[in-house]
Order: sequence, then structure tokens, then C-alpha cells
Amino acid sequence: MLKIVIALASSIIIISFYSFFNIRISIESTLQGVNSLIVLQSIILGIYSVSLSIIAALHDTTLIKKLLRPNSVSRNEIQNINNSAFLTIIISLSSLIIFLFFFEIIIKYRILVLLFQFIIPFCIMLSLLYIYDFFKIINAVLFKYSDHE
Repeated sequence: MLKIVIALASSIIIISFYSFFNIRISIESTLQGVNSLIVLQSIILGIYSVSLSIIAALHDTTLIKKLLRPNSVSRNEIQNINNSAFLTIIISLSSLIIFLFFFEIIIKYRILVLLFQFIIPFCIMLSLLYIYDFFKIINAVLFKYSDHE
């Protein structure tokens, strides 16, 4: 719940900033910004995918077996966070791609621009927070079950 509140707050701050200062952005800089956000989301998806690949590669190790043992809290948390992170990444990438495809139509209607200004930062921030939780759970298990001498 806290993640959603933080993501909502970041989106509201961004919209308020643009509205308060009445910032007018050129079409070229808007398209460059959207392309940069697509790259950012692709990097986030890449980091997320690599971490899942590492867990899959280490599936037979004792540590990962403890992390993913049936009905464990960490397994359930990782499954929930995994689903949420993947969904928010896909929604934000889809929103960015839709924005690019229908840019000429969207830019004409202020309400659509505000909607996309709200959805995109919200999903990006939420996906970052979900990935942070994902790594936090994995780190907690690593430190709990690893042998320190």
C-alpha cells in the first residue's frame, strides 16, 4: 500500500510542477523524453529479467531451495511481487508505446496529456518500488541462510 501512495505522490508532484510553472514543452523534446522513458523502462525490465534468470540458474542450490520452499512466506512474497512488478512494467511500456503511436491525437487534448503524465510516472515508480522489494526479500534470505565465518 505504501508503494502505491509513494507512486501516486510522485505522479501528482510531476503534474503539479508542470501545471504550477505552466511549462510548455516542444513536440521534439516530448518525443525525446518519451524515448528516454522507454529506454529507462527497458533497463528496469532488463535488470528484473537478469535477476529472475540468476534465480532460475541457481534453482538447485540450497539457498534458493530455502528461499522458494513450498508455502514459505518468502516464496509467496516473491510470487506476489513478481506478478506486480511484471504487470507495472508492461503497463508503463504499453502506455509509452501507445503515447508514441497516437502522439498527434493525444497532444491535442489536454486531459489525455494529463492522463499519460499521471500513468507513466506512476507505473515507473511503482515498478522500481516492486523491484526494490524483490531484491530486499532475496537479500534478507541470502543473509539469513548464508554461512558467515
